[in-house]
Amino acid sequence: MAGTVPGDATRTAFHVPAGQDEEPLAGAGGRIAGALVRTWCGLDGTVDLAGERVAPGLVRVTARVSNTTAWTDAAARGLACTFLATHLVLVARAGRWVSLTDPPAPWRPAAAACDNVGTWPVLVGEPGERTTLLAAPIVLYDYPRIAPESPGDFFDATEIDELLVLNVLGLTDAERQEMAASDPRAREIVERCAALSADDLMRLHGALRDPRATARG
Repeated sequence: MAGTVPGDATRTAFHVPAGQDEEPLAGAGGRIAGALVRTWCGLDGTVDLAGERVAPGLVRVTARVSNTTAWTDAAARGLACTFLATHLVLVARAGRWVSLTDPPAPWRPAAAACDNVGTWPVLVGEPGERTTLLAAPIVLYDYPRIAPESPGDFFDATEIDELLVLNVLGLTDAERQEMAASDPRAREIVERCAALSADDLMRLHGALRDPRATARG
């Protein structure tokens, strides 16, 4: 969606159609032994975008995502009909975003007055760029990167790989087999965790970084 701020308010409606995905599951000898069927509900929502001038050259942008899905069955309310892990990507075409993690001194009061509900806005792109903002449902720092100690993509894209690995390695063989059968990406995680060496695990044990130094490039 696009909008012009300040003073301009826009609303964009969107629809995610219901669907189903089927993944064949191979048994002994490579024969198809069954199938994993995933289904999801149709979802409707809106994105509202508005701007308010709070100081000369400074505009506060408000973005709100709403779930407008019609509930036809009270029993259907649950994770299948929610917006899980909703992310917003905001691009400034005629301006620049201000970091809420480390704002310039003159704009710190305005940054502190921002109200972020269920989301955490950070600058993304190459360090120093301020045209794109990611509002994620987890706490990140500006210009987030996968930790260099990470042996591969664990799909969290932050620095909590060790917790994930220990949780997977703590599963029983049967639980790991069940996890691997649930989803292709989950299977990748199980296989990657099982292949880690002792040195790989030690590299995941911890590293101290200054996120502000990263944000400043």
